[in-house]
Amino acid sequence: MELRLPEGSQSGQKLRLKGRGMPGTPPGDQYVLIEIVNPKVDSERARELYRTLARDLAFDPRAHWGAA
Repeated sequence: MELRLPEGSQSGQKLRLKGRGMPGTPPGDQYVLIEIVNPKVDSERARELYRTLARDLAFDPRAHWGAA
C-alpha cells in the first residue's frame, strides 16, 4: 500500500487508515506511526547543506517546549 503523508507531518504522529486493518464486519482500522529519518551527514557538502538550511529557515525544533 502507498501512503501520502500530509504536509507538515512530524515523527511520532499517528495516522488512522479507516477500514484497512484486520478483516471483519466491519473491518478494523490500521494505525501508522510516522518516523522521519534525516539523511546522514557523511560529507562536507552535506554539512554545508545542513548549515544553509539552519541559517535560511531559522527553525527551532525546541520552540514548543516553552521557556527553560
